Amino acid sequence: MVKFFNITCSLCDNYEISFVINWSPTPIGTMLKKQTNKLSEKEVEQLVKQQINIWENLEESSFKNNIPTFLCDECWNTLTNKSN
Repeated sequence: MVKFFNITCSLCDNYEISFVINWSPTPIGTMLKKQTNKLSEKEVEQLVKQQINIWENLEESSFKNNIPTFLCDECWNTLTNKSN
C-alpha cells in the first residue's frame, strides 16, 4: 500500500515507513482484510475513496501543524534523540 499510494517519510521521502502518527485512522488494507462479508467492487471502491479522504485530511492537518505523519527509522531516531 505504501508504494501504491506513494507514501513516504514525511521528512526525508524514504519509502521504508516504520512509524505512523498515533491518531491515524486504520490502514486501508487492514480495514479491507477485517471485512467479514464479501464486499462488492463498488462497496470496496466507496470504502477506499472514503478512507483516502480521511488520510488526506490527516496529512494536510499534520503538515499545517509541522507534525510528521509517516516516519522512517532514521528520522524517528533523529527526532527522539533531539527530544532527550
